[in-house]
Amino acid sequence: MKSNFNNNEINEEENFFSIDWRYFFKATIRKKWTILFITLIFAISSVFYSLSIKNTYTSTTILFPKAANSATSSLISQYGGLARMAGIDLPEGQSSNLERVEEKLKSFTFFEDYIYEDILIELYAGDYWDRDKDILILDKEIFDAEDNLWVREVEWPLESKPSPQEAHILFLNQVETEFESKTGKLTISIENIRPNTAKEWLELIINSLEKQNRIEKVSSAEATIEYLEKERNSTELVDLKNMISQLISEQIKTIAFAEVGSSSLFDKVQEPYAPLLKTGPNRPLICILGSFLGFFIGILYALISYFLNERKTQLKEYFNSVSN
Repeated sequence: MKSNFNNNEINEEENFFSIDWRYFFKATIRKKWTILFITLIFAISSVFYSLSIKNTYTSTTILFPKAANSATSSLISQYGGLARMAGIDLPEGQSSNLERVEEKLKSFTFFEDYIYEDILIELYAGDYWDRDKDILILDKEIFDAEDNLWVREVEWPLESKPSPQEAHILFLNQVETEFESKTGKLTISIENIRPNTAKEWLELIINSLEKQNRIEKVSSAEATIEYLEKERNSTELVDLKNMISQLISEQIKTIAFAEVGSSSLFDKVQEPYAPLLKTGPNRPLICILGSFLGFFIGILYALISYFLNERKTQLKEYFNSVSN
């Protein structure tokens, strides 16, 4: 008795989860014109939507880390033991960490200090690309180029001129980075509706990273020189004094190279470029997905409509039989 009850339960579950394909095909065939109409509406809408999206162009640069200062590293490795015996902590050689660079270029502080003012107008007010003149036409409802005035209408807490925080969010949507830990390679890509703007922004990012790196190098070298001079004056060991003097000389070279702009943070394997071909949008894919969505919604509507009509008919027949 108990086994029969369990079997009935299993059969009910199988019936619940099983699909009546005859019911499915019957419903779709009866509503085939409705399904076709809904699919066509979605297909046509997806075509118009894809055409309304502006073409975007992506400029890419590939960077590799620069080797650390070999002369400084050699001196530290040669005299490191002697310095430790004398109780002096020598500064370690610095290496270029492009993973840190990746995080830095995405940071709000870097954007506000080096990028914000230079790209703000093109970032927010760029409307479309005039290919013949190769210029970015600005949206007059956002920025008045003649009066050099922000005129967009926004509600509090936003202002007519986009704030650094607001601009940073939009900027990150157009920047893509990829870091490979095994090789140390960093790929940076910028997307824009004008090819040369994508290239110019990428060049600005690289130059700003280099500039910030030079400032940090000068500051670090000056602090190191001050520390080394103090240690040189405090030691009586001649060899150690000579080694510290050589280290100070290397730090002075670092400052000199940074000041003249010859100190580079990374090796550029691929320079930024103005792309000839668009990278987006993928209009055929948008149209295909839109058509499939319309077909699915059409099938769903047909099944629900057929089910409700069938239940309505059954209830009508039931009440007629009861009344008779």
